[in-house]
Amino acid sequence: MEQILYADILFMINFSMDFITLYLTSRLTSGPPSGYRTALSAASGGIYATLATALGIYGTASVLTAGIVSAVMVLIAFGYGSGTMLLRRTAVFWGLAMLLGGAMSAICSLGNNDFPGNSPSGETTVLFAGTTLCLLFVKAIAHFKKRKVVSVKVTLSGKSTVFEALCDSGNLISDPLSGTSVIIADSSVVKQIAPELCTSPSSIPDYLSTKIRMIPVTGVGGGGLLTGFVPDLVSVTDNKKEKKCSAIIAISDIGKTFFGGYPANIPMSLL
Repeated sequence: MEQILYADILFMINFSMDFITLYLTSRLTSGPPSGYRTALSAASGGIYATLATALGIYGTASVLTAGIVSAVMVLIAFGYGSGTMLLRRTAVFWGLAMLLGGAMSAICSLGNNDFPGNSPSGETTVLFAGTTLCLLFVKAIAHFKKRKVVSVKVTLSGKSTVFEALCDSGNLISDPLSGTSVIIADSSVVKQIAPELCTSPSSIPDYLSTKIRMIPVTGVGGGGLLTGFVPDLVSVTDNKKEKKCSAIIAISDIGKTFFGGYPANIPMSLL
């Protein structure tokens, strides 16, 4: 018995599901938020799914090509941070895709529909119902994983800089000598008050010599030492409430990708 598949509906189904899955992956892995890149990645996934169905790619070939396409989609959506981060996000993407795919299959079975692309009418109702439930799921996850962002003001030798920082309960980095909590900041914001530390940390001026700290760090990209300094003043503003705190600023050059799109990462203990 032949079945008619409507390419436009098939593409929209996969585009919608991929977009939701990429959005959830961004939330769960602190990926840089970009609606344009997410849409472009989801579109590539929709095109692949439509072509794979039309060309009859199944079995082992389907698994291999789907794995490659998934990694490419993650690259399009989030960029390349490190090999470990790419594998992690791809694994999360696959896990969420299976979870949401199973939810859609269950919804379709309730409507006695074998496949949402077989007709442009009845199955469209099931598609909208399934998408609505998936969006509610996304809303719940987004609320649970809601990012908390604060404003940080750092003063050093009369100069001040203000930047946003993503709060991270997993940031347990501290100065090994004093135990002081560490705020990891991108060099782009630190260079406003300590340009010498961002360009040539080997030649430290006298006024900074007693403030320098070397901070050991470990993470998904491996371990190492970050150059840090003890500022004269650190204040954190959360919900319009400003709080002074004691913290060391560690300088990083890995960019905003690992900070969820923000220029700094601050431990929850400082709030």
